[in-house]
Amino acid sequence: MITWDQSITNCQDTAQDYSTTGLAFFKRRLNDGYKKVLAEFGVQQNERTQTSSTVANQQYYQVPYDLIAPKSITVTVGSIVYPVTWVESQQAWDEMNMYTNRTATVPFRAFYRPRFGVNGGDIGIYPIPSASTSTISLVYTATDKNLSQTAYTTGTVTVTSNSATVTGSGVTWNAQMVGRYFQVTDSGGNTDGQFYRIVSVISATQLTLEQTYENTTASGLTYQIAEMFALPEEMQVLPEYYALWHYYLTKQSKDKALTFEGMFKQELSVAKVTWAKRVRNNKIRPTRRSYAFPNAVPYYYPSGGISS
Repeated sequence: MITWDQSITNCQDTAQDYSTTGLAFFKRRLNDGYKKVLAEFGVQQNERTQTSSTVANQQYYQVPYDLIAPKSITVTVGSIVYPVTWVESQQAWDEMNMYTNRTATVPFRAFYRPRFGVNGGDIGIYPIPSASTSTISLVYTATDKNLSQTAYTTGTVTVTSNSATVTGSGVTWNAQMVGRYFQVTDSGGNTDGQFYRIVSVISATQLTLEQTYENTTASGLTYQIAEMFALPEEMQVLPEYYALWHYYLTKQSKDKALTFEGMFKQELSVAKVTWAKRVRNNKIRPTRRSYAFPNAVPYYYPSGGISS
């Protein structure tokens, strides 16, 4: 596994450039390369859920700032959770909304209107909610943030075999460390060398791992809490190739730029063959259903239809 710090060092060592300007360039281009790889694969990095309340007679609701693509949406009315079906076509959505004042207690269709560019857009639901007491739950794929933090290594830790709880001594942990990776680095043989994703920071001296710690119980151990590109292990070098490719372009070193460009594209091509069919696609797929008939209410919805 390659941490954020190691990616930077690898670029600096390869280019033999340890200047402040070079450091800033590598940080920027490593993140650019990471986002390029994610875009090429179109895979999810973080699946999140956002809830909000319906507003009477309001049809459109703003999407979360970090949304890449919506996955599913439900509306909870009372104690019942109703699934909402996506409308794929703008034309079908327009036909459904031909009539004014189409309201109901339970919406059963939704349409995503993305905004071209960075973030933004909204989601419309149909029929228009008639009450403000229902809960909309949107499950979506969220963008991954840029990496920027050096590894935190202050103090020591106590780990317990088959426990997900880690306790620190002389540490000051914070909620910003959620999503980073914990690794015991002690040289005394009390480490399995594995990285564990942090899912919560309970206090300044206690955190929870995604999986239980598999090695023996021990205390006073050195460790690191590091950022890492959320890529399969063999793909984590790709942002480095991308950064070095563009570094040598700026230095007008054509041969080296072509070398790293070729390495990036070749390894990306291999990775696509290996991984493209192993991941879930988070994009909405077209279906053969027709949504042009607004009164076609699913069988599991309450009777009463749509009021006008």
